[in-house]
Amino acid sequence: MKKNLARKFKYGSASVAFTVAFIAIVVALNAVFTALSARYTLYLDMTASNYYDISSATDDLLADVTDEITFIFCTPLDKLADNRYSAMIYTLAQAYAARFDNISIDYLNWRTETERTRGYMITSGTVIDDQTVIVDCPARSQYRLLRWESFITNDSDGNAYGFSGELRFSSAILQITGDNPTVAFTTNHSEDIEEAKALMELFETAGYQVKTFDLTAESIPEDASIVVVFRPRTDFLGIGAKENEFEKLDAFSADLGHLMVFLSASVPDLPELYSYLYENWYVGVDPVTVTDTAENALSADGRILSATYSTLDTPGASLTTTLRSMQSTPRAIMENALALSIAPGGDNPEGDVVTSYVLTTSDEAGIYRNGQADGTGTYGLMTLSSRGTYVGNDYLVNYVLVSASADFAGADYLNSLSCSNSDILYSAMMAMGKDKVPDQIDIRKFEDSSLTITTAQANNWTMVFAVVLPLLFLCAGFVVYFRRRHL
Repeated sequence: MKKNLARKFKYGSASVAFTVAFIAIVVALNAVFTALSARYTLYLDMTASNYYDISSATDDLLADVTDEITFIFCTPLDKLADNRYSAMIYTLAQAYAARFDNISIDYLNWRTETERTRGYMITSGTVIDDQTVIVDCPARSQYRLLRWESFITNDSDGNAYGFSGELRFSSAILQITGDNPTVAFTTNHSEDIEEAKALMELFETAGYQVKTFDLTAESIPEDASIVVVFRPRTDFLGIGAKENEFEKLDAFSADLGHLMVFLSASVPDLPELYSYLYENWYVGVDPVTVTDTAENALSADGRILSATYSTLDTPGASLTTTLRSMQSTPRAIMENALALSIAPGGDNPEGDVVTSYVLTTSDEAGIYRNGQADGTGTYGLMTLSSRGTYVGNDYLVNYVLVSASADFAGADYLNSLSCSNSDILYSAMMAMGKDKVPDQIDIRKFEDSSLTITTAQANNWTMVFAVVLPLLFLCAGFVVYFRRRHL
């Protein structure tokens, strides 16, 4: 009896020792591989849609990119796993860092590193918080701010459909490492280039090269993506002129170039230019002076207006979506504004050109023609016209933005933190800008983990797991018990 007990104790002790040793080895290996994974981004993508695989398309697109790129997260890196989507974004960022030697990952504490954070805020409306990812290229002083939600593609019902992480990261890298776009300001209509300097500086901050040119004597620069007409005081040359300026603008637009026009009530009538905007872009221009009531104006004469944001589901209203979602919406200020309107047919969403309001007056505004009151109502202050066309399989859009006030883009308002003028123009610059979106990269569809079974099948499986399997284990236990009693 004692011999059997000693033997059982011996084998039992050895079993316990082996079990403890095995568990210790597993824990140690897990710790080692966890540390190695964190340091060298070791992982195996076992998702069905391969969320974290870098495709050959990205390899080809980024093959010539040699600038240092940093993915900067604004949430502590060890906290990113707390959210499903941020964990996916971070894991993919690690995959990029492992694949490309010039890509690294960093953390920005936007709450305490105020100076560093301010360096990524182009306008007063720029939002940087926990859900921001910054793709930064210091050598070019270029960056893109990405929101967590931009990495998720929704279906038509607003439900999360797929993970577009590779598309977002690769697009951002291409955008900040490519050649800077060019904006060209016209100079041959007595435009006040000195007044336009604040707008030029905003373009430069947004990553544009700024040029000036004479539309009568010169061609539009070949590398220009935007032409700006800023407070012209003399009219354009049209049909019958030796140099038809509108033909140049039409050719530029046909090549998907964009146009910004800043007008003013303080300059003479420009019938040729106004006719061009009406006939080609459905923008009506009435050379009057717009005023508003004391509640909607910032000056005693009512000429400095607090504009009203359009809230319709239109391209124009999309320029102010972020501003309108802010807890305290900043004012958009217009001064010395004339009146804009949308020509008949311009608001037809099925039309070749679609024109919509960005900003309007209140419904109590008034207009003065030749110093005399000439009506009240709602008047347009800024419009955005868009025209889409297919180039191959890609649907591309070019825009024409018309502002009723050149002062809107003056230094007093663009450099002010209390109004949204710079935010609106920056949004337009981004819409018209150089952003390249590679169409070779696919969105990774989310896996459908739901079970589709009938009620009868559900009841049958309930019986199997709740009754049958426990009975089998119980029977097996009795068999083992009785066999051991006879050993």
